[in-house]
Amino acid sequence: MPGPSQASMSPANCHAVQHLSPSLGAEVHYRDYGTSCALRDPSQWLGISWSNIWSTLFDEFVIAHCLGWWAKALLIRNTTLLWAYSIGFELLEATFAHMLPNFQECWWDSWVLDVAICNSLGIYLGMATVRWLDCRYTNYNWQGLSELSTLHQKAKRSFAQLLPYSWTKLDWMAFSGPGRCLQSAVVVAACLAVEVNVFFLKYALWIPPTNWLITARLVLWGLIGAPAIREYYEFVQGYTEAEVFTLKGGRKVQFYKLGTFAWIALALIAVETMVSVKFGRGLYPAPWPPAVLISWAVFITLSGGFLLLWQVRPMQQQQLTTTHVTDVNSEPELPDKKLL
Repeated sequence: MPGPSQASMSPANCHAVQHLSPSLGAEVHYRDYGTSCALRDPSQWLGISWSNIWSTLFDEFVIAHCLGWWAKALLIRNTTLLWAYSIGFELLEATFAHMLPNFQECWWDSWVLDVAICNSLGIYLGMATVRWLDCRYTNYNWQGLSELSTLHQKAKRSFAQLLPYSWTKLDWMAFSGPGRCLQSAVVVAACLAVEVNVFFLKYALWIPPTNWLITARLVLWGLIGAPAIREYYEFVQGYTEAEVFTLKGGRKVQFYKLGTFAWIALALIAVETMVSVKFGRGLYPAPWPPAVLISWAVFITLSGGFLLLWQVRPMQQQQLTTTHVTDVNSEPELPDKKLL
């Protein structure tokens, strides 16, 4: 399927980013990963199309893909949400494949190389790191360098200064109830929005994948995302599990409002989405495939129905239990046989 053309976009749309990177302003031809998906080729060894496999397997972004999912595991710290995130992104790639050339991939590239190999490897290593930090991470040591005697102790103390004060285990409990499931889904939806926005921004503003702006954005989102996810988790929990030391001693703080970094993250997602929509007008002439619209309509309907049943059944059981207890308490007392 041929990719959409950027010819209708005026180069004036790129003037803003040219102030940040003067090399921008020329139309970029993005790689189409779905051009040749054949796995069999009689002319090659064992009848397998090794050229297609090697060109995809040794792509420059494969290692970055694994490292990215390792970092995402350190931020989210939950295997269920990470797999929902992984599968959700592949579904969004299939959803927007008619709009962006980068999303046009072979089935084995999406579900075997990406999900089964790169994503699973990154998630496994990331969660292994999370479990290690859950057991071994200690709170920040406020001891001064002048109080340490050896060079090794001073170097260790200096490196610890770059690390967080504490490490908190994030137990999202996504299946504890429909409300908590939706709250956990907000994290996945926000991460998917951040992930998809970069592809639309690159395409609309003519930014090559190797430009330093892409790396700078990734680092910025990492620095914002770490405290934002922690703040949202504490907001959902209603309190922080880490002790906050004050003049009156240690105590646990309750949270009734969303934290600053979480609001900043939501604002950035909104700004990136609006920029993508504004500068993407006229770039996507291909109509929405009916299969995509029908699939998402069915998914939303089934998900809504499932959450509704999940909410109603416990309420009905609780109502039946309350009625039974009321009936038992309202039964008349029988006279004592000894008095008869």
